[in-house]
Amino acid sequence: MNRADWEMPEVPEDVHQAVLEALKKLDTIEDNAERKIDMRGKRYKKRVTLLIAAAMTAILGTTVLATELFSWNERAEEVFDSNKELQDKLVEDEFAKDEYKSVTNNGLSITSLQTIQDENYFYALFEVKAEDPSIVIDENSDMEYRIDWGGKENPFSMRESQFIKKEDEENSGYFEIYGQKADTTSTEDTVMNVHFTALQKQGEKAAAGENVLTGEWDFSVTIHQIPGTSYQVEKECQIAGYSVLVHEVRISPLTVTVICDGNDMRALEKGQGLSLDQCDVLPVWVSGLKYQDGTVQTEENRKMTEGYDEEGNYFMTGRFSSVAEVEKIKAILLGEDMAEVEILQSKN
Repeated sequence: MNRADWEMPEVPEDVHQAVLEALKKLDTIEDNAERKIDMRGKRYKKRVTLLIAAAMTAILGTTVLATELFSWNERAEEVFDSNKELQDKLVEDEFAKDEYKSVTNNGLSITSLQTIQDENYFYALFEVKAEDPSIVIDENSDMEYRIDWGGKENPFSMRESQFIKKEDEENSGYFEIYGQKADTTSTEDTVMNVHFTALQKQGEKAAAGENVLTGEWDFSVTIHQIPGTSYQVEKECQIAGYSVLVHEVRISPLTVTVICDGNDMRALEKGQGLSLDQCDVLPVWVSGLKYQDGTVQTEENRKMTEGYDEEGNYFMTGRFSSVAEVEKIKAILLGEDMAEVEILQSKN
């Protein structure tokens, strides 16, 4: 038997009372409008949902208060290194969303916690907990699942998943689904329906995992595009000893895309004895961010993809090792030599 447990975070008493008052007013309006309508099951559920949504909109007005209702998970804080101010901004700008839903079946509870995404990258965090304390959930565990895209195309060019052990509970762990988006220009949302069917213990080498618990745990998560800020640069820099014209830089708090002149990059390829066509990796990545106050945030090489677009320009997309403060960035630093490309006055 499946059970879906929904919980709301604690809220201040004034917010609680305001929500109740808004619901009361909306209920009166709705009752007057629908007095002659037969309220059967589905109609009633839809009406309650609309009332709650309308009440929350009336109370919140903006997404600012959502930051008070949404508490970041410790694992998400670790993956997306940032302070409280940046976390709140990610929520306000809808890069981060609370996805709380819990489903219990056959002695296993799975809870969707939150998603974090932009136009290039997607991350979803789940918590998995067994009622039996003797069941160990760790990095060697796995979840068997399938995804239904609701008739739409798979929006990912790459998707992976993994378990992360929780130090304080042997029978509980975090399960992450993350990936790189294929179409960064799409403006349509895609619903990712995740159907978990088994908790598994990984088998030896390439052997299939052994089922520990089986059941049905269903979740729906929305994949949406949060565009970054575009800067038309048109400036040259030195990368690995070669002069390269940088056309454009697109930055979000999570990822960055750099677009360079294709001929310049082909010359670099030839001079370095490299070839993207043969799956070589070019020495181009964002190695740091320089802020307006002079501080520099160094970056690991987290290149996600690179190639040439239809116009022949070279593009490279990478993920930041910690959340970036986009509005305060003065320049990006490229490659091992950390070549500086100023973007401050180039906003499109």
